Amino acid sequence: MNKRRHAFGVVAAGLLLAASCTRNEQPVPAIDARSALPELARVAKAPARDAAPDLADAAPAPASDAAAPKKARAASHRAAPIPQAAPTAAVDPSGPAEGVASVGKITIAGGVPGPDAERVVRGKVGAFRKCYEHELAKSPKLRGRMLLVLTVAPTGGVELADVQKSTLSSGEAEMCVAQAARDFRFPKPVDGRPATVSVSIDYR
Repeated sequence: MNKRRHAFGVVAAGLLLAASCTRNEQPVPAIDARSALPELARVAKAPARDAAPDLADAAPAPASDAAAPKKARAASHRAAPIPQAAPTAAVDPSGPAEGVASVGKITIAGGVPGPDAERVVRGKVGAFRKCYEHELAKSPKLRGRMLLVLTVAPTGGVELADVQKSTLSSGEAEMCVAQAARDFRFPKPVDGRPATVSVSIDYR
């Protein structure tokens, strides 16, 4: 490219010099344009070698270098451990232990009517079962029978609840049953005197 510009510059300078000499009426040596044309053609066809180094210097950096940080970050994301779910506690499909409490023979001594006394006791069997199931959860093989004796006051309330006999072998269950029976409410004895109600309870 520089050679081409230099050739054109030489021709232009010669033409300007010729014009200047003409004005001063001085003889100017003739310039044979035909002899200059081959030189101009050779310069025009010459490859522009000077621009190659500039283009090489301006070449962008390899894409692999610029993408390296992104690849590293992507690799770090892929390598991150996946949190594992905490193991759940095993659930017993059978559910909580269920016990059976059944009221057997009921004996009444005193002025409390028999049918009324039985209706009160059998209607509260759920309280006996609750005490049994609470201890059954601790001792799944807990079985037995209990004799509960209630002293009914003239007002119909329970003055005393006592477990006189038991094969259940669970003091906690016996205390729970006696405490629950203290909340029972019977009809007032017809003779106005305390009455006794004995209850047999089976647990299985």
